Amino acid sequence: MKCIILLILLVIIVFCFQFIRPTLLETDEPDSSVLRLIEENGSSLLITSARNVVYGKTTLKETPFQLLDPENIEIYASSLKLTLNAAGNMENGIIVYTSYPTFIKEEFERAGEYYTGGSGYSEHSIIEGIHWYWEKTRTPPR
Repeated sequence: MKCIILLILLVIIVFCFQFIRPTLLETDEPDSSVLRLIEENGSSLLITSARNVVYGKTTLKETPFQLLDPENIEIYASSLKLTLNAAGNMENGIIVYTSYPTFIKEEFERAGEYYTGGSGYSEHSIIEGIHWYWEKTRTPPR
């Protein structure tokens, strides 16, 4: 009987943890390592480094971003996206814009310093051109 009760409690704890853990990644507060990186290197150096990665002039390992040890890197025409934390269907990290997109600037002017794509995405401007983001990724259909 004790084993059954312990097993039920274990299942409940695991089930609750699955709901709590993703919400911990759903934050508009940048990681302290990101803030330290910005403070030590400055925005212009980081934006230039991201631009060099986007244009293929350098690798991520030759930039200050290597210190963040990203889990995933996505290179776009005007930004470098570094996923720093990922768990389940949640992820967060930084996006460094190599050229500042107009649509985000307009959205920031209208809504303050946040850009949001609904309940599944949010960007927070740390400084112009460098943003903290969190995102709920969609699971692929089965």
